[in-house]
Amino acid sequence: CVTLTSTSWVSSRGAAVSPATVDHPTLRRYLAYMTTRGLARPTVARKTAALRAYFRYLHSRGFVPADPTRRLRAPKAADRLPVVPRQSDMTALLDEHGGDNGNSSTTAGNADAPNPVMLRDRAIIEVLYGAGLRVSELCGLAEGDCDLKVGTVTVLGKGAKVRRVPVGEPAVLALLDYIEDGRPGLAK
Repeated sequence: CVTLTSTSWVSSRGAAVSPATVDHPTLRRYLAYMTTRGLARPTVARKTAALRAYFRYLHSRGFVPADPTRRLRAPKAADRLPVVPRQSDMTALLDEHGGDNGNSSTTAGNADAPNPVMLRDRAIIEVLYGAGLRVSELCGLAEGDCDLKVGTVTVLGKGAKVRRVPVGEPAVLALLDYIEDGRPGLAK
């Protein structure tokens, strides 16, 4: 495995390693070099970001007359769609976390009391899957954001967009179980 560094690339080209001699076309050739050597797009994008930060710093301190990375474009990351779990996978996961509303696993002290951790985990999984939330949206939920009578949750999404999302009956029941039985047990 060969490591590619900007210094070794510049040195191999027979150029001086002074930042003041680096220009925009040189940086474009360096990005092309990394791409032709098979580096992944995110790796090239990361190295581009590091170069931008470095030259922005040098320019702000007066070490280089102009920032050669100002118009430098990093390769775009491939757009990947999220993978949606199959219904059979979700059923197995939910059964693992208290398939009968969390009552299958009990605390050591009381055989009839549901395990608060299982109730919490089941509520998390039900709401994530049932409402199609991002994990960050779920983490930002407060009890007041859940209207369980209507069956909706209000979430703050990407770009500070607020949206009201319906949740199904299994998620509502799991949330009710957690709020009534699980949350007080975890607060101890």
